Amino acid sequence: MTARTTVASVASAMLLLGLLTACGPEALPSGSVLSQTEPEPTAQEAASHSAPTLEASVEPTPALTVDSPDAVDIFEIAQEQTAAGEAVMTIQVTLGEGDDQLRVAASQTTGVLLPCYPAAPAPAGKLYTCRTGGGFDVDRWIAEWGKGKQQLLVHQSMGASAWSSDGNRVAFSTWAGQDEQGNMPLKVLDLTTGEEWVAGMMSAPYQMSFTPTDELVYLADGALQVLDLPGTLQGDPLPARSIPLKDIPPNEAYLRTDPSSASSAAWFQVSPKGDKVALLREFNAEGGKLSILDLESGHEVMVAEQMLNLHGAITNIFAWSPDGSTLAFVNLADGGLIGDAPQMYSELWLVDADGANLRQLWRSEQPYLGYTALRWLPNGKAILTAAAVESFSDLVQVTHAQSGQRADLFRGGKGIYLTETAPGVATVLMQSAFGSGLMVDVASLVYQ
Repeated sequence: MTARTTVASVASAMLLLGLLTACGPEALPSGSVLSQTEPEPTAQEAASHSAPTLEASVEPTPALTVDSPDAVDIFEIAQEQTAAGEAVMTIQVTLGEGDDQLRVAASQTTGVLLPCYPAAPAPAGKLYTCRTGGGFDVDRWIAEWGKGKQQLLVHQSMGASAWSSDGNRVAFSTWAGQDEQGNMPLKVLDLTTGEEWVAGMMSAPYQMSFTPTDELVYLADGALQVLDLPGTLQGDPLPARSIPLKDIPPNEAYLRTDPSSASSAAWFQVSPKGDKVALLREFNAEGGKLSILDLESGHEVMVAEQMLNLHGAITNIFAWSPDGSTLAFVNLADGGLIGDAPQMYSELWLVDADGANLRQLWRSEQPYLGYTALRWLPNGKAILTAAAVESFSDLVQVTHAQSGQRADLFRGGKGIYLTETAPGVATVLMQSAFGSGLMVDVASLVYQ
């Protein structure tokens, strides 16, 4: 068994159950949203509810003591923090009712120095891809939690990386071999055989993704390419199924920017079912259009004609639910005028995979409060969002996907990097504003 499929002992599992059992109104911190004695909001009221933000603070979080950055293991951190019980997992909330009820226990964030900045976790086990360097001189690595960097994947990395569903293959791109049109080689490494294969030339913004059946999806020649990889990475690339797209941004728009700024973002996201793709169209760092594309028919449904973000995080604020049935996204909406000043408010929206049943879960009460990240909990019951309460740090909030009820969890750095470290347990990493670029804030979550 892998560390992601079991808790270390029955005792640990019982501690987790105890933590979650304590997640009732009487167990909540006095400042928690849910500890207030006001009546529970209805779903309609929750849509306009905004959880109060904490007071601004620029103090660095306490640091974990580890022998070296290579020794950092988020699986062990999660196990130790959950085993400590309520002494460490001090944040406890309950959202929703009945069968849809969600209980969450969380720790406060602590700082830790990593050997490289995480980009994409493997679907099982402790491997992940990460990067070092910056600008046009980025190295992308395969690393392992608790052991550090294990293998240099590529020098002069460009764009993102992606894992196959079994974790045996990883896709990536590089500046080396760029053609005159700005297309980059898309490569695939088979970790079991050591074979490396050029799948094709990829267009900006140099993102790729595997479907659940391990088809490789990427952009080339103004079309979304869906490539069925062979069992052995030898010979010429297989013909790709092409889905033509309109209004594709030109490569030169991306070649003028710092490539590392897009290395952890995806301008498209393949549904966990593998049948749909959420697409950002005509986008830059601050705005774009959000649509859903059917990979079989090529039919595209527009979800948001104007999607806006205040923090250059437009590619990080939409995500599919774990079962692929729902797309969640944060958008800025016009809130009218206060005097002569226009007001913009962040809103959390859900839409079904076919583009129907668009519904709003909440609107922030504070104008111009932007969001830098959105992630679903692995059980699909709730959504984590990172609110940019100040330039140095974000406030992570949890929203119940059915009721729209929302609660504050913890403060940390910027963004959300989420890894499921055991059933019902996840670790959140946030890039710290303090120390080097490899300093992150880490927190553990237990949820049911």
